Amino acid sequence: MPSQRDAVVTYYNGTRWDYRHLWGSRRSLAMHFGYYADGVRSHQKAVRQMNAALAAQVGITESDRVLDAGCGLGGSSLWLAEHVGGQVTGVNVTAFQVETARRVAEQRPLGTRARFELADYARTPFTDGAFTVMWALESVVHAESRADVLAEAYRLLAPGGRLILAENVLRSTPPVTAQDRQTIAPWLDGWAMPSLVTDIEYVDLLQRAGFERIEVIDWTRYVAPSLVRIGRIARAARPFVLPLQRAGLLSRVQQGNADAPRAQVEALRLGLWCYLVLTAVRQEGAPVR
Repeated sequence: MPSQRDAVVTYYNGTRWDYRHLWGSRRSLAMHFGYYADGVRSHQKAVRQMNAALAAQVGITESDRVLDAGCGLGGSSLWLAEHVGGQVTGVNVTAFQVETARRVAEQRPLGTRARFELADYARTPFTDGAFTVMWALESVVHAESRADVLAEAYRLLAPGGRLILAENVLRSTPPVTAQDRQTIAPWLDGWAMPSLVTDIEYVDLLQRAGFERIEVIDWTRYVAPSLVRIGRIARAARPFVLPLQRAGLLSRVQQGNADAPRAQVEALRLGLWCYLVLTAVRQEGAPVR
């Protein structure tokens, strides 16, 4: 049976065209939602503004050593290196994305400020305390075990290091029902996401990993226009899905990717999930677990 890592690689290899041409990653190198605030209306500006908003939220400076865990095409890593400074290392399990990030980095005057490695963010090759910030933008939702990712984050962060995650999080109150989970299932299956957890479960996982000063911030309203956009793309593509499938021009992965937004938007309409930013700090002077 394929591993979760294999499922993620298969998903991103199979949706390369979709992200490049429908989501606009060719220009932005971004595969995440945008942050719509301060009058920003365009998709390209919003995805860049997401980087700025998250960097400000966790206080990244030019003295930081940042690990971009699940870096995609390297858009956030490159933005941080160019606009904030410091040292940024992106890790990812999808080879073509790492190669793209490396190629773009070589074309920009960044020196050694941005580098990219083919590695699993739950089992990296880096030494204990190598980073001062771990950044995970819509990536940990693909993990087989969030506990393993958070344990690795704790190991990699220096004492006082900060963790920031932005992710789709399940509603905690009232608890979702079996029927609710059926509504969500096509979204999870289509985007290679094993499960969603609640904010309460996430805080518990962070505490068990050893993190303190945990904060949970709801950014659903700031990413909502991205959801409108993805719903519009899905509706526009719907008439072409069946003919392309019959002609053998649409892979199973692409069909799942096309079906997922309908379930995602419906689940949001029902209030089953929200978009949260979680920050936490590795204890000062605490040993690596």
